[in-house]
Amino acid sequence: PGLQTILRVQNLDLGQVNRAEAAELGVGGKGQNAAKAAKRWAAALKQPLEVSVAQFLGGFTGAEVLRMQKAEGIAEITEPGATTRQLVTLIDFPADTPRVSELIAPSAELPAAAAAALLRRAEEAAQGASGVLLMGTWPSGVDRDFYLRVARAARTAAADSAWVLLDAAKPIEDVRFLLEAGDVDIYKVNAMELCALMGANVSKEGEVSQDQVLEAMQQAFERFPGVKHLAITDGPRAAYLHSRCSQPLRFELPVVDCLNPIGAGDTVAGVLMASLCSGANMQEAMTLGLAAGCAKVQSFGQGGHFEVEKMLSIKAAIKAT
Repeated sequence: PGLQTILRVQNLDLGQVNRAEAAELGVGGKGQNAAKAAKRWAAALKQPLEVSVAQFLGGFTGAEVLRMQKAEGIAEITEPGATTRQLVTLIDFPADTPRVSELIAPSAELPAAAAAALLRRAEEAAQGASGVLLMGTWPSGVDRDFYLRVARAARTAAADSAWVLLDAAKPIEDVRFLLEAGDVDIYKVNAMELCALMGANVSKEGEVSQDQVLEAMQQAFERFPGVKHLAITDGPRAAYLHSRCSQPLRFELPVVDCLNPIGAGDTVAGVLMASLCSGANMQEAMTLGLAAGCAKVQSFGQGGHFEVEKMLSIKAAIKAT
């Protein structure tokens, strides 16, 4: 997690004093963004879903993160750590199209005792969950076994009825290990990350062809037999859903004004999971998640926040073929 400051500036001039014309303080982090999105959509559906985040927080920044999460109705599974990092998002408007940069402070290594304590609490919570999202790269002092054990706790207790989603791309070998272990139902990443995971020589998002994505999805199903669904985003261009024993779907997304893309993919994951846990099928859940992600990028603010009315309007314009 991080305490995130979003600054909107006009014509950023590096090396000079720049005064922001607008600012917002919020919570950053992939799991935190997904939780905000899930909670927002569950509230819109009037579904009594409890959303919790397992995290390490410390210092005055951690206290502020916790305060804001509680204000949104997000439950805490928190262990003390070093002072929570700060994130600064700069949204520069040099012309009509904003240019977004994110500055991320380093995270301190976590004590082994804190990592073990959070793992115990997360495993216990996972046993009663209908959905578990494993979001992003684990912090220093934690290894891949944290994700593995939480996923297995959910699978064992729920007799395979809980959804487990992984949204992580690095370290590549550790992600492959987690997918090979067979406890992940849904693998959700962007197209470049999926192709890189499957060994393609790609370096930039948006430069992957549809054929490369389809080939990588097929390779993933062959290599990771436990994965049931691949939910793949590709920025504003398109998205893909491939479920076992069915043909892949390509989602055409409407063109929207993008003010701040940070956290859009996390928003997709959170709404997708909240939709599944509320009874939606996979295609409907993916469509809702994509619509929420598109609505989020039209907002200046933090990840996981979107206008529900705008999301539903966008959903009607998404085409799956």
